[in-house]
Amino acid sequence: NLGERVAPALATGHVKQTTQE
Repeated sequence: NLGERVAPALATGHVKQTTQE
C-alpha cells in the first residue's frame, strides 16, 4: 500500500526534524 510506505517515511522525517532541534 502507498500509505504503508508514506506513513513510516513521514514518521522518520518527523524524528529527524526533532533530533535536529
